[in-house]
Amino acid sequence: MDRPRPPLFTGEPFERLVALLIALVALLAALAGYLEATAGARSDMALRNAQQYALQAVGTRTRGEINVGYALSDAFRLWLEVDSQAAVAELTGDSADAERYGVVRDTVADLSPLLDSGYFDRENSSLPDINAYESDIFMVQSVLLTEQFKHNFNAAEAWDGKAQRYVTHLTLLTVTLFLYGLSTTVVGRVGYWFMGIGTLISTITLVWMVLVVLEPTPQLPEAAMVAYAEGVGLRHQDRYAEAVVAFEEALTLAPEYADAYYEKARANFQLRNYADSINDYRAAIDNGREDTNTLWNLGWTYYIAGLLDAAID
Repeated sequence: MDRPRPPLFTGEPFERLVALLIALVALLAALAGYLEATAGARSDMALRNAQQYALQAVGTRTRGEINVGYALSDAFRLWLEVDSQAAVAELTGDSADAERYGVVRDTVADLSPLLDSGYFDRENSSLPDINAYESDIFMVQSVLLTEQFKHNFNAAEAWDGKAQRYVTHLTLLTVTLFLYGLSTTVVGRVGYWFMGIGTLISTITLVWMVLVVLEPTPQLPEAAMVAYAEGVGLRHQDRYAEAVVAFEEALTLAPEYADAYYEKARANFQLRNYADSINDYRAAIDNGREDTNTLWNLGWTYYIAGLLDAAID
């Protein structure tokens, strides 16, 4: 004959109930600890990535500015000097010197990509397209790295905030376990009061924990940041219509991209699309970019568009 299986919890009904609650809260505390460790690890990883992108952005811009400085101040200045000497030789009828200077000029042109035909139309322009050169050499890449830094830094802050709240949950669950323990050491209604207060705290903590888990963290597609950086590069070259298209692509991928709205507004302003510019500035503000520059530019656009009352507000 089989023996009856012993119960999981023994003792008085109240004690068995408290034991069950303690077990459930302990499991909940273990889950909170896991969530806190995971959130902390993700925060640390995002912060490391942010630091890496920040260093890369500074390095890219520094190297680019040095490169542009050399190309403009040294290579182009030397090319201009030799080209002038070749022109003088031609005017004086010294074809031999003109030919020699021409060879030197062509050699100097190889010192920097700024002097290539893609940036320097020697037949129709006396100056190279320095803005296009800056965009290609460092600006687009630097802007992209800066956006990646900002995104990862925001993600690190969001995950760290979650981790801190999970620590609070663990503290509350520890208090709950303490109250459950006290409820078994006293008699009468006081024990039920301790159990009830502990259950209320654990229930509130559980609901709060679920809300924190469901809270979204910043998500910004890589393709949106690439399109944004390309738009900034195009705007730097005064190619405003193309820049607007690039910013619209970024906003299609990330509809809450405040910086893309801001830069799109600036490009639309240059195109004299003041209504679109105003809408973009307001969208940037609605999505979190409510800084002095945005508000000032919005007010100035209102003024230029003739909306004086709105500009004053």
